[in-house]
Amino acid sequence: MNGTGKCRTCDPSAGSSNGTDVTNTPPFGIVSNGNYWTLSGNLSLPVKPATGDLLGTTISNAIPSQNAFITWPGEDRGCSPAGYANNMAVGRLILNGTNGSKFTFVGTGANKALYVDRLELMGTAANLGASVLTNINISSNIRIYYAQALANGESVAEKLSGANAGRFWGYEVVQRREKTSLPAWSPLAVPTFCTECRQRRQ
Repeated sequence: MNGTGKCRTCDPSAGSSNGTDVTNTPPFGIVSNGNYWTLSGNLSLPVKPATGDLLGTTISNAIPSQNAFITWPGEDRGCSPAGYANNMAVGRLILNGTNGSKFTFVGTGANKALYVDRLELMGTAANLGASVLTNINISSNIRIYYAQALANGESVAEKLSGANAGRFWGYEVVQRREKTSLPAWSPLAVPTFCTECRQRRQ
């Protein structure tokens, strides 16, 4: 499915073995009713448009016993608000695994990143060992930044930051969701610089 229209509930991989193929400015920005993508398998965005994000979009990927590849073109701008501006940032990412399943994140080139406001891990995707999510593989050319991370409904934002050999990083936000009228998973206005990330990188 090409990025040519808004959807409430859709399968972005329909009609394409490579998943979503976005080659122009996506129309899936912040909207009041939100967009919901459901899929079971690979998700590939080979090209980062010059402008646009997916901050109004939920992507839910539930896979059976297989390895699902998620290929992303976002630029690694560090734990900074800049990562959420015109960089294919995602509002909500849900990964739901079963026995024998794995998620593998791959960048489309060097120094890539996926910026997520709310990361939700379910089933075997939430298996967190000693500083590593055992059923999530992250290639050396990509990092995942998040504002909030949940494992089967429980916050693991602090525990996950720095996991998988420094491929996961969390950051602080300017305001708490309960002080706004936004839905619980909606992206906030501007995150602050990630103090924890800066300290761990030094």
